[in-house]
Amino acid sequence: MVGDAGGLARDYSGEGIGPAVRSAVMAAEAVLAWKERGEGLEAYAVRISRTFGSGERGFAEKAIQLLPNALLRAVARTLCGNAWLRRRLVLEGAFGIG
Repeated sequence: MVGDAGGLARDYSGEGIGPAVRSAVMAAEAVLAWKERGEGLEAYAVRISRTFGSGERGFAEKAIQLLPNALLRAVARTLCGNAWLRRRLVLEGAFGIG
């Protein structure tokens, strides 16, 4: 629930289980640090931002919005047609597996 509540699903794939689990571990570590050592919870927010980004759109995301959908689909078909690129971009890039 931590990742879902934090809106940490990946932009392109919508996959949220991996980010939810990773952010839950980070949250648990932050709570333990608070409980055991009296550390503030601000470190959790910093770790989330470093790991998953600020949530603001970057240049690439803004530029993609300007491209025609037909062009984006053609590029996606080409990239996903190559097994090596498919693994790198989809599994490792979008889903963080690998």
